[in-house]
Amino acid sequence: MLVLLFSLFFTFFTFFQTFTIYGGDGGDLATATFVGGFAHPPGYPLYSFLGYLFSFIPFGTQAWKIGFLSSIPSALTAVGIFAIVYMLTSSKISAFISSATISVTYVFWLYAIVPEVFAINSLITVLYILISLAWYKKQEIKYVYFIALLTGVAFAHHHMIIFLYPSLLYIVLKKINAVKKLKITHYIKSFFIFFLVALSYLWTVYAAYTVKPIIWNNPVNIKNLIFLITRAQYGTFLSSTHFINSITSRLFQFVALGEFYLTDFTLIGIILAVLGLFYLYKKNHHYFYFLLIGFICTGPLFFFYGSYILFTNFNIGIFERFLLMSYVFIAIFLGCGISFVNGYLEKIYRIVIKESSKRVLYSKITISAFFIIPILIFYINVSKLYPLKHDATAENFGRDILYSIDDRAILLVQGDTPVFNSLYIYHTERENYPHIKIINLNKLVAGDFDSHIKKYYPEVIYHYSKKQETFIKRFISENYNVFPIYSVRPFETYIKDAEWVPYGLVFRLYMRKDDPNLDSVIAQNIKLWKHYQNPLSGSLGAYRNLMLSNVLDYYEAASIRLGDVLLKKKDYKNALSYYKKAYEYANDKQNAIYLIASTYIDMKECVKAKETIEKAHTYKSIGSDEDLYIEAQFFLYKFCFNDEKKASELKKKIDAIEEKKKKSLQELIK
Repeated sequence: MLVLLFSLFFTFFTFFQTFTIYGGDGGDLATATFVGGFAHPPGYPLYSFLGYLFSFIPFGTQAWKIGFLSSIPSALTAVGIFAIVYMLTSSKISAFISSATISVTYVFWLYAIVPEVFAINSLITVLYILISLAWYKKQEIKYVYFIALLTGVAFAHHHMIIFLYPSLLYIVLKKINAVKKLKITHYIKSFFIFFLVALSYLWTVYAAYTVKPIIWNNPVNIKNLIFLITRAQYGTFLSSTHFINSITSRLFQFVALGEFYLTDFTLIGIILAVLGLFYLYKKNHHYFYFLLIGFICTGPLFFFYGSYILFTNFNIGIFERFLLMSYVFIAIFLGCGISFVNGYLEKIYRIVIKESSKRVLYSKITISAFFIIPILIFYINVSKLYPLKHDATAENFGRDILYSIDDRAILLVQGDTPVFNSLYIYHTERENYPHIKIINLNKLVAGDFDSHIKKYYPEVIYHYSKKQETFIKRFISENYNVFPIYSVRPFETYIKDAEWVPYGLVFRLYMRKDDPNLDSVIAQNIKLWKHYQNPLSGSLGAYRNLMLSNVLDYYEAASIRLGDVLLKKKDYKNALSYYKKAYEYANDKQNAIYLIASTYIDMKECVKAKETIEKAHTYKSIGSDEDLYIEAQFFLYKFCFNDEKKASELKKKIDAIEEKKKKSLQELIK
């Protein structure tokens, strides 16, 4: 039965498995496994090693090959949920519906088909629950060893398992007498099992010593290895660098959680999950508290601790991938809820319907009706996820970045999306970029790129210094006359005469004496844009998946930059076209639409400017929407309608807002 179920779920996920990278960390994971290195901290050594082995599959793309590290664990997770719900309810149909439901929820389904590490987290959670419940029933030493093994796997994968420990502690305390009977040899064997699995971190040491193209924190010594394992560059006790340390932000996490749970499981599913908790409480208090503690710790408590920034699609995308462990618990509760409702209705049928055959028929019809939940959720999500299968948006973004630079150039990359996407294309299509030198700026400044440059880019002049200003200034100065230097983002070079000139998705560094004229800059930018993909021509044109839509932010920013350059030439018509392009790409529409309005003002098309400003005011954005609206109206009436009286009234409003801001700032300082 379980093998058949695994085959079913595995076939389902494999059918949708993507042939391309998606977004977020996928490019880093795919590239690291392709070159035999390891991914960003904590390194994911087990994933990186297994991914490297999967890379030898003789067909398919690299992204598709390591996608099996998502589809296989997800299929096993679905089977595990079936086993847990069946163990708790003795109902195969309830168990199957619960496993089918989680399989088609948007977040679970997404991370089952793209290259990412989070599907393994879900599997670890399911195995942890199964083993803990098995040990609760029979306190056999083999389950202790299984927990040690699972802890080792989690340590070599993702640290989030620590949020499962409180529920394990609850189970242990309920069987404390069995724990007291454990011998010292049992503890030694358990630690040995944990240690053996944790030795997978040797893969990172090997990769660092052999200087694989993708490594992090250079773990060639104990200090650097600990730095990697503890994620020290992000903050060891921080869930992410994208967080806000305020009680308001922490409480808002609960609102976001509720929205995700309600959207993915539907209102009916959440009601059933609540009823499932009631069912568990009646059936076995210890099961109830064990699972409830697990849910609270991996759901509300984790996100209260994490306090993620939820202002942009990219930030919300970071938030969503950590939902999976709590989804496992909700699916279990949902299955128990279905069993509870069906059991209650069966009691009614016994009273109302006297014929046993009819009672059985009605009972089967009732429980089968719950299949509407996974069917409905599948229908909602399939159009969002199926287009990702062959979607090349993220990869084309990497290609567009590389197309923007000269053949012999140094490209300094920053930011997850451009770094991971461009490096994936660079390494998997290496023959197309034989002389380009891609350098991660953050690694370069941290001193983690010394051996990499010596091995792969010996022609680059490099003298490392811990003093950032001295190092960057010297690195730029010594290489400027040898290689064209580009960057995805402009940064401080500490050189007085240096400036960054926008070229499409990147910037090129020039000394003032070498500055190109404005016409040549515009011509080069237009040439690049003719070659670039339309990022809305793929899946993003139908649905903006959170992580993938971060690509649009870079095309939007580049469109605005070119529009700004065209404005300097007073080429309003073409500037307007690029601002409109930026508006199409924008996830947050306000910036682009106000630029469109401003251009209409410059063109003296006052009615269009007014209509655009009113439209802009309908969008909700980060920051003070009212400030922008009033300021735009001021410029409209001052410089387009030439209505001094109206402009004066608006100016007073602007001054009042500024005064209010000053007072608020002073109070904050006090």
